[in-house]
Amino acid sequence: MSEHFWFTVLGPVRAQRGSTEIELGSRQQRAVLAVLLLRENGHASLSELIEAVWGTAPPRTAGQTIRTYIHRLRKSLGPAHDAGTSFIVSAGNGYALRVSPDQLDLSVFRQRVAMAEGAVGTGHHARAIAHLRDALDLWRGEPLAGIPGTYAMSQRNRLEALRLVAVERRINVEYELGRFGEATAELFDLVAKHPLNERFREMLMFSLCKTGRKAEALAVYREVWDLLSEDLGAEPGPRLQVLHERVRRADPELLVSDIFPDPEVGPAVPESPAGTTLGVSPPRAPSPPPADLPTLDGRDNELDLIEALLAVDAQGVATVAIGVIVVMARAGRTTRAEDWADRIAHRFPDGHIYLDLRGCDSSSPAMTPMEASGSILRSLGVASSLLPSGVEGRTALYRTLLSGRRILLVLDNARDAEQIRPLLTGTPSSLVVVTS
Repeated sequence: MSEHFWFTVLGPVRAQRGSTEIELGSRQQRAVLAVLLLRENGHASLSELIEAVWGTAPPRTAGQTIRTYIHRLRKSLGPAHDAGTSFIVSAGNGYALRVSPDQLDLSVFRQRVAMAEGAVGTGHHARAIAHLRDALDLWRGEPLAGIPGTYAMSQRNRLEALRLVAVERRINVEYELGRFGEATAELFDLVAKHPLNERFREMLMFSLCKTGRKAEALAVYREVWDLLSEDLGAEPGPRLQVLHERVRRADPELLVSDIFPDPEVGPAVPESPAGTTLGVSPPRAPSPPPADLPTLDGRDNELDLIEALLAVDAQGVATVAIGVIVVMARAGRTTRAEDWADRIAHRFPDGHIYLDLRGCDSSSPAMTPMEASGSILRSLGVASSLLPSGVEGRTALYRTLLSGRRILLVLDNARDAEQIRPLLTGTPSSLVVVTS
């Protein structure tokens, strides 16, 4: 039987063969391995690897250097199976690292979170807590520790967002079992590490209130009020303000459902290859574009203008842009936009999302930013039960998950700027196309 391999990204980037640590070389060489591991068996192009290691100013020899790193990693890792095949395989104009779900800590994390969701669904809350604790035990400090560059930083933020969602979910399940006191110490620590995170403040105030520590709960609110007013000139959000008032009045009807409301029911999304319901998988369209609209000629000028917005460098990498197509209803806008999106989708290897915002459809109400952001997050693989309860939280999670990834987002039938503003990706590697 071959030795078990174990790769980690939820901490320092490491590889082990059995109990033996594998030498991975320089920080830049480990950065290449990190990119391949984060793809979870997906393909990374040569230009993507170059950008991840050197950013926007690579040396002229970057391509050859990446090939050298790949050669050295193949030699260090050795064969993946008894048959002698390499972990790293050539794929198109780049490479992929083939690992099974039980060989990568991130994939195992996803599996355990999915097992927890299954346990909650069958009423086994204690089992769900155990699965979530096992998932969180896989973290060994800062993700991608020791890997330099903006790519690593963006991925570090994405992974940390996944961890915090799992922590919030575990506390939610503990609340369902009436374990309010157990979460309090942890929430104090989370608030100290994330002082402007109103969600953790809300959960801490609730825990303190339910354990008879009303004065401390009110002090938590006063502290965040002072922080926000001094640092940002802002006030706490409406949810926190309402909770503060209910705590102040010692509201006897304050329930877990007030802190963790039932998630809205949304369309099911396919599981990612790793079988997870949490995290980013290749996006699937939340709904297909209408099939009955005519494809009219005469819109090429608009589409050419949008394509011109794609600033493409020597490696074919597109930078962020927002394109808007505005034409009369039923004039082929949707079909033309989808045709064009299909034509350039290859530039966005992390996925293509289509969303009908219903802003121009009098037969049904326009989709709210809350609904739209929830639909996008579900299409990215976030379980409905893990969706943040407010549009601001959903937007923050959505942008964090897309950080460093290349996504093509088509927002069809937009009503106005207010409807689409929370849906903009905020990442310099994606394209948003809006039709109206």
